[in-house]
Amino acid sequence: MLTPGYCFYRQTLYASKISCHQRLIDLKDKINYIIFLCVLRLSSCVFIHIDDSIDLGNRYYYLPDNDNSTILLNIAKDSDSKFGVDIISEGVKEYNYDSLFIIAKTYNNRDGVISFWLIDKREPKRVDHCIEKQCIDSILTSLIIKKFDSTDFYNYLLQNNIELRF
Repeated sequence: MLTPGYCFYRQTLYASKISCHQRLIDLKDKINYIIFLCVLRLSSCVFIHIDDSIDLGNRYYYLPDNDNSTILLNIAKDSDSKFGVDIISEGVKEYNYDSLFIIAKTYNNRDGVISFWLIDKREPKRVDHCIEKQCIDSILTSLIIKKFDSTDFYNYLLQNNIELRF
């Protein structure tokens, strides 16, 4: 037989179980939310910006970025920082270098063209005196000996005794 006290006790017990269960769910949600925020923060762009550039000598460097990998000329005034202008910006797939030259192979995703490049490093070029884009462009154009197709590229390397290969 149920007494009024038993019913009250049962309702209180049931209510406390619900609130206890609800508190556990709320705590789990909060913990999951905190974990989500931590993972989001650790995987954000803030931590991706590391210096993964590769020094190619004479102020040139390679900046890997999947399909947007480039070879740049550092135009920063001090040697500790890097601020570059694109020398080859078509998506460098392969490169090699020595003290005199840089060779690069690019693939253009838009038209599917594979190009080969040769950059002369013998005379270091400085563009820090340039104010206008035309000045920088004229200096950069003089850096690139030529943009080749594969046959002309390898023939040019053989004729000029350049021993670099991919």
